[in-house]
Amino acid sequence: MKRKIIIIAVLVTGILFYLNGSIYAGEPPVDQILRLAATEHQLQLDRLELGALATRTFPLTGHTLYQAKVVDTATGEVYGVTVAGDGAPVDAAAIQDAEMAAHRAHYGALDPALYE
Repeated sequence: MKRKIIIIAVLVTGILFYLNGSIYAGEPPVDQILRLAATEHQLQLDRLELGALATRTFPLTGHTLYQAKVVDTATGEVYGVTVAGDGAPVDAAAIQDAEMAAHRAHYGALDPALYE
């Protein structure tokens, strides 16, 4: 039963990531994601596997983020990790705030479709 709940949680997360960005666009830094999850959550690297992965691009600031769910295969626990395109850990909220600020500076109150 617990395994079914974990699988459903990973699938739902993947769908939510898909709605926010493209799934598997480009070459995701999977090794860095797994190492970061192991380090941040004090886990054994050999017990981790990638559960879901989404790519978010921020065109005005030029950032690309990979948001991943990593599963500890021994316990079934799921951990979230966000990295930059080069695999470095990032603050996703700060990057999203910077993109919103760039959007306001560039477009003002206009919808981008109306700007052109």
